[in-house]
Amino acid sequence: MSKVKRRRKSSEGPMPVAGAGLIRFFEEETVGPKIGPGIVVILCVAVIIVVVISLYMSALQAGANIPSLPSF
Repeated sequence: MSKVKRRRKSSEGPMPVAGAGLIRFFEEETVGPKIGPGIVVILCVAVIIVVVISLYMSALQAGANIPSLPSF
């Protein structure tokens, strides 16, 4: 039996050592919206603000004695 070596494409990188616990990362183009990390941070902050305001408003409706915000 003859062994045929498969030639690696130039775009493929070398495979990492399996014993090191490393995995190879494949970049695949997927369909769908592309959202940058800045937008994700802004959306997370907005959700946190909405939750804090809604908890504050529900505490006011329940009759909790919450001090008002200081005026400058």
